[in-house]
Amino acid sequence: MSADSYLITFEFLGLKLQEPMALLTNWSIAGFALYAFFNLKPNDDEFKDHWRTFFGILAVSMFLSGLGHLFYQYSGIIGKIPTWILGVLAGCYALFAMFTYYDEKKAQKYRLTVWLYSALIIVLAISLQSFVFVAIDAILKYILCGCMAFHWFKRGEENLRWISLGVLILLPSAFIFLMKINPHIWFNKDDLSHVLMLGCIIFFYKAVKEQKLISVEAR
Repeated sequence: MSADSYLITFEFLGLKLQEPMALLTNWSIAGFALYAFFNLKPNDDEFKDHWRTFFGILAVSMFLSGLGHLFYQYSGIIGKIPTWILGVLAGCYALFAMFTYYDEKKAQKYRLTVWLYSALIIVLAISLQSFVFVAIDAILKYILCGCMAFHWFKRGEENLRWISLGVLILLPSAFIFLMKINPHIWFNKDDLSHVLMLGCIIFFYKAVKEQKLISVEAR
């Protein structure tokens, strides 16, 4: 069965809509990201502040992504561009959070590199109107987060094990998306990838909350 055969279209109130499951799974991620955002209070520490920004941007990105899928027959690829940009930015802040484990001089250099690289990804994605660049960007950024988390976990930062585990949960989505593995018409590659993404960010949130507990105990 072709990939297009897994695209559900329907009409509602005279509107031609599609991909209802994408709306549900995207908004599930958005809902949890919003929950995480409001449960992480600002100005506690830099690590947590960056993760809070990550969850806030991700919530908006996934909310718009659900609408982009649903109203694709009206908005086309243009309707997905805002969520592409926000998705790339969210990944930046996940990395920025991990850079807080390095000295400020290194962290500043790393942040500049990430900004320049991310700007290039956004330009390529928009100019070529291709999600592939955004997908590859997410894969690379989250794998890098997982590697840094594992590095510091081995040096005693116990909470970071959850970030490494979260990335391991997400990793299969790269193959699912690139190889176009569609389990079912009501649960295609996008839906499966979104479920894995939800599991991943739940683990990210757990890592951030545990960091807070450690900080409180240390004081």
